[in-house]
This record gives sequence, structure tokens and C-alpha cells, in this order.
Amino acid sequence: YSYTNGTHNDPKGVFVVASSTMLGNDGTSSSSGGGSNNTEIATDLKITEDFFVTMKSYEGFSSTPYQDGGGVWTIGYGTTEPYRPTEYNQLAPSCTEKQASTVFLTTLTEDYYAPIYNDIISKRNNPRRNEIDAFADLAYNCGVGGAQASPMYKAYVNNKSLSECTNGWYEYRINAGTSDEQGLRNRR
Repeated sequence: YSYTNGTHNDPKGVFVVASSTMLGNDGTSSSSGGGSNNTEIATDLKITEDFFVTMKSYEGFSSTPYQDGGGVWTIGYGTTEPYRPTEYNQLAPSCTEKQASTVFLTTLTEDYYAPIYNDIISKRNNPRRNEIDAFADLAYNCGVGGAQASPMYKAYVNNKSLSECTNGWYEYRINAGTSDEQGLRNRR
């Protein structure tokens, strides 16, 4: 977030911060290096570097707590007090980018990526890593149950064509006319 006028709520700019050390070196993330090909068939439960960096860029980093648009106290990469209180308290009152990245990687893996990956891998023939990434991102936005209830997800796990799986992708659970609308469309 830009800190124009001393406030986190000024949406005039966002910056992406990368961890000084690749978190994947501890075996919790995978990467094929720069320009990785994430269209490979998914064969293991590892969040790709591309997915992790993309998610971090959409969340933005704050080393100190701020209230998001809904008034929820947030720190790091979207770690909120009511939904992840233990992790929030680990990061507050201030945190480093690496601490926030570690918490965010754990949250993404345990709460969103693993449930989506495990369900897809049991139902879809030859799922590609970037497709799982897309549904994990959708789950991060509207919950695992919300992602799995979507017509896109149902088509995907029933081995429909990708064109059938993308119908409604840019409209699903996006409240038109809200301040979040364009951000969610960009994310999708």
C-alpha cells in the first residue's frame, strides 16, 4: 500500500514486496525458476512461486495493522484479526515482510490450496497447476465452499472443456457497483 498522507486506506498505489529469501527453499513452495511453466500437470501439493507472488501482489503488504474497507483489522498480507486471530497476534503490532510471507503461505496452503487441490486431483483428469491456482484464488476470494459451488468449478471437476469451465468466471460472486468490483475482476 502507498502511505500517502499517512494512511493505509489511500488506494493511489500498491507495491509488491518479495521475501529476501525464497520461501520455497524450505520445501513448502515450488518454482521452476524465472518464467516457470505452470501449465504442467499437477502431481503434488506445492504452491508455485508464480501463484504465491501473484497472491501477495493482490493482497499488498502492511507491516502494521490497519482497518480494511470493511473495518476489519488486517496486517501482513491480508491476515485479519477475526478470521486468523493466532496468526494476526503473531504479526501484530508490527512484522517483517518475511514473517508476513510465512504466515500467508501457511494460510494459503492449509485453508485454500490444499482443500481445492485434494478435491480436484480426485476428480479431474490431468489437472494443470495453473488451473488449480485459479480455483485456489477463487476460494481465497469466496471461500472453499463458494468456489466449489460455482458452476465453473462443477464443470471443471466433471472434466468439461476449459471454455465451459470459464463461463461466468468474471461475474461469479462479484457485487457490481461496489468498490471491490474492479479489483476482483482484475484478479480473475
